[in-house]
Amino acid sequence: MTLNIAGHTFKKGWRIRLALSPSFYPTLWQTADAPTVTLFAGGADGFEASALMLPGREPRVEDKAVQKLLPAISVTEYVNPDDYLPTIGETRAAKSTRDATPVTIDGKQGMLVRKVFDSGRYQYGGPLRGLWIDQIAEENFQMIDNEPLSLVGFTKSSATLERPDTGFRARS
Repeated sequence: MTLNIAGHTFKKGWRIRLALSPSFYPTLWQTADAPTVTLFAGGADGFEASALMLPGREPRVEDKAVQKLLPAISVTEYVNPDDYLPTIGETRAAKSTRDATPVTIDGKQGMLVRKVFDSGRYQYGGPLRGLWIDQIAEENFQMIDNEPLSLVGFTKSSATLERPDTGFRARS
């Protein structure tokens, strides 16, 4: 499920998936052997019950104005995000890349992994009323082979929200 950069609401009845991985793959390295992942859901063998807790908030007065823009369907039905937050413009399509480059660190062989998450530059309608959103995030990880404690990571990201017709522009 694609989450919107400006926030996302999970409607009653929607489903999300939790993906588990036995290694730091695909961020850094892939495990050499086919792993077995065991998830203890709780209630057996003395383990406490497991749960996925999502943050929530109380409804606000301004939420009523947004609700008027949503399709008039039951909250138990699926709501297509494009119906209430349509994309009305695009100047750069979203694209993600991952490059793994062998490197030498202190005379030892290692790996540098660079991931770029370019969310593109899109203009959204509906409650966002023509807002342009542009975001790019980058993750870099470097590690000496077979020395997990040598792992170093550095990231950077930028997001720009703008309404060119009004002169509004904010960048972080």
